[in-house]
Amino acid sequence: MFSGERVGVLTNLPTHYRLPLFASIARRIGAAGGELRVFFSESRFGTREYLHGGEPGFPHEYLRALHVPGAGTAPLDLETRLASYSPTILLAPGFSPLVSGRAARFARRSGVPFGLWSGEPPHAPTAASRSRRLQRVALVRKAGFAIAYGGLAAAYLRSLAPRLPLVVGRNTTPVRAPALRAGTGPLSALAVSQAIPRKGLDTVIDAFRLVPAEVATLTVIGDGSALPRLRERARGLGHVRLAGAVASAAIAEEYARAELFLFPTRFDVFGLTLVEAMASGIPTIASSAAGAVYDLADPGQNAEILEPGGPVSWAGAVNRLAGDQRERDRMGAAARATIESRWTVQHAADSMVAGLRLGLMRTGAPE
Repeated sequence: MFSGERVGVLTNLPTHYRLPLFASIARRIGAAGGELRVFFSESRFGTREYLHGGEPGFPHEYLRALHVPGAGTAPLDLETRLASYSPTILLAPGFSPLVSGRAARFARRSGVPFGLWSGEPPHAPTAASRSRRLQRVALVRKAGFAIAYGGLAAAYLRSLAPRLPLVVGRNTTPVRAPALRAGTGPLSALAVSQAIPRKGLDTVIDAFRLVPAEVATLTVIGDGSALPRLRERARGLGHVRLAGAVASAAIAEEYARAELFLFPTRFDVFGLTLVEAMASGIPTIASSAAGAVYDLADPGQNAEILEPGGPVSWAGAVNRLAGDQRERDRMGAAARATIESRWTVQHAADSMVAGLRLGLMRTGAPE
């Protein structure tokens, strides 16, 4: 089906979790006689350098972009670059008028299929505004197909356009080899997250006031606006370490050492670090406010799921699991099996290729 096709995909950054996905898709499309070209709207990672995946090994371009406060990134040469490539099908991320809105207009003028890929769930703060919903309904109705990162995102897209053909995709990351953990001394707990208020890191810091130092230690990796306040909050807690931003290799080492993963978010569209932890076979305590929980968690089986906030309940779960290595081993193995069976990069590539095939079978919007 891809013979002679030029598939254009827009995204933001060449992250370590996106590059393997696009490389796999590029190989499949290339083997069928077509080409994938990815257009990145950003190249600078800022404080998120740990997300850098290196130089892409597939056809790609970096767009010149301007950051618009409150509105996101605006590519300055989007239409020019797309016209030069002349895609025969175009896939754009999310609902930004500055990116996907312009891509939709380009596709309509060019007479090529246009699709959206999105992970936004119905309860996202950005989905609450009535004016924003109207803008999104108008955009989604210009799409002939969609790829949703998970079940909640699919439900939201269907609420915007009930007849929109879509494929449920996978938001994932490469699976690491499971680490061999010594299991001696205090339990080593890990949280990997941006240090911003909605990530709920204050919850786990407060929880560790109720977790004795001889029972568990906590390492928090991630930079952000809330880091100074969080460090002040952790003052006097010798068994809590806020490492700030670290390199990708160092994060991999922390995953290898971790015996428990904490994901206390107050809201996450998905939560890829939760996937990383589960794929690494680390027993996990996660907030119910993470989108990934809907698709991946079997509470009490492959993860412990708690409501966001409430440090007492989080401390209780840490103390209980710290004293039960057999339960941790069982939960970690179940978590890894969940990812390996249905949520790997290859599964993600399968679903995205299926979505693109769906788009090529349709030449107009569904409504």
